[in-house]
Amino acid sequence: MAGARSGRGRLVLIAGEPGIGKSALAARFAAELHDQGVPVAWGRAWEFADAPPYFPLWPCLRALAVALPGSEGDRLDEQGVFRLWEEVLAALAAAATVVEVDAIQHKAHWRKASVEEIREGIQAALDGTPNWVIDGTCEHEVGDFIASRADLIVWLDLPLAVKLVRLLRRSWRRVRTREVLWNGNVETWRDVFVGRDSVVAHPLRTHFRHRRRTLARPDRAKLVRLRSTSEVNEWLSAMQQRRDPGEARQPRTVQGRPTGR
Repeated sequence: MAGARSGRGRLVLIAGEPGIGKSALAARFAAELHDQGVPVAWGRAWEFADAPPYFPLWPCLRALAVALPGSEGDRLDEQGVFRLWEEVLAALAAAATVVEVDAIQHKAHWRKASVEEIREGIQAALDGTPNWVIDGTCEHEVGDFIASRADLIVWLDLPLAVKLVRLLRRSWRRVRTREVLWNGNVETWRDVFVGRDSVVAHPLRTHFRHRRRTLARPDRAKLVRLRSTSEVNEWLSAMQQRRDPGEARQPRTVQGRPTGR
């Protein structure tokens, strides 16, 4: 349940003889999640010989307001598959409390979403959701829509060298394993090294500029500035120790250290 609330997907299989209570256990588990504010969608499998592919997923998609293109069960062409994939991702982003900005920004084949698409995707994901976490402010696309609604802005202001080492390690893993990223995209060595917006070039261009802009923000009181791995660990430990299940807001200091020093 904790993983589902924080946006980490899991697959759980409930096994047992017919009539033993599998459906009842699943219903109880779903009710617990629903009571904690986690959206729940049900799909049921029927032993019909002529049931079309993915039939149990249809009611789940409908519950997420995903419009299935064509007649349900029709075979989709390649473009139709990608359209459905993007609609499902957008619906999941809107239903989740954890919003991954890259999933909204990067469409299939690394096509960059338009400013309007990014704005609509983020607004749809956050509107009407009382508690959420998002991994970016996207101020170029949405202005202060995110920052003005956030209770807390955690700023990972780690040294540039640390950032580059972590990016290269991540890209090394992604390229070697052909890891599938947002909307079916796969990272290549060209993405890592070629171009002004490559994985390596972008932080070299923007690191210090971003730091100056962040320090000049008018809402600095919301910032928690973490400048080293040890500060990150200290802050996380403090959150665990101080966490109160009855409170949604989090402290805004790190071991007594004021923001902006």
